[in-house]
Amino acid sequence: MEKILIAVPTSQRHEYVLDDFLRHIRSLTHPNIHLLLYDNTLDNGEYYEKLVEKTPEKWIKIKRHEWNPDFQTPTQMLAHVREKMRHYFLVNDFTHYFDVASDFILPESIVERLIAHQKDVVGCVTHIFQNKDKMPAIIKWNGSMDNSGFITNENGLDLMSWKEVSKQKGLVRVWGCGVSLIQRKVLKKCQFRTHPTFFYGEDLWFFTEVNENNFEWWCDMDMKIEHRNTDWNGIPNPHRQGIFFAIGPQKAKGIEFRTGVKKEVV
Repeated sequence: MEKILIAVPTSQRHEYVLDDFLRHIRSLTHPNIHLLLYDNTLDNGEYYEKLVEKTPEKWIKIKRHEWNPDFQTPTQMLAHVREKMRHYFLVNDFTHYFDVASDFILPESIVERLIAHQKDVVGCVTHIFQNKDKMPAIIKWNGSMDNSGFITNENGLDLMSWKEVSKQKGLVRVWGCGVSLIQRKVLKKCQFRTHPTFFYGEDLWFFTEVNENNFEWWCDMDMKIEHRNTDWNGIPNPHRQGIFFAIGPQKAKGIEFRTGVKKEVV
């Protein structure tokens, strides 16, 4: 029997959707799911206590990350939190890691559906940004490592367009996408990390390392997930860290910066 860890970084910024998120998590039909909520709110622990009150079930675990924005940007913080969740996954006997944020609304049969695809990593159609700027959270696979996943200041992310998404059906090979189910063998080899001069999301390094290790990332184009996202207003200004260079990642192997979590051998 599969054992699924739903790994969710969260903060008070998502409080407006928390009750709906938990209601849908409780409605999931897979019989062996476990939820790990990792709070990174910049407060004195009040939101952590609220999370504990709202989740008395034994299959839900709440942890707290003490984030100091004077030393970590939001992307560095999220990489650090996700690496902690990866460690928790590896030292326990989970078979699949479900990477989700706390502002996604999950269909009740999503876990069974993604497992049935039997892929190294498989995700769903959802979006990034807001309103008229919404874009599919799907980075294209262009047939090889040399042609996929590259980012520059000139071109930005190589994202699918909504027109491209509308033409796709079933499983499609991608470089990376959101709301993804990850097999244990992938998490053993690939970590969550970032770089102090890279401003984009920490997930891009993970996408790159997955592909460099010859794992395949797929997207179920028929499964569209609601993302009730907010903007990042109110998050401490990351530019206090200095000048950022938004180029990369071409090759994750060339990046030596670690998140600060000791790498465990499991």
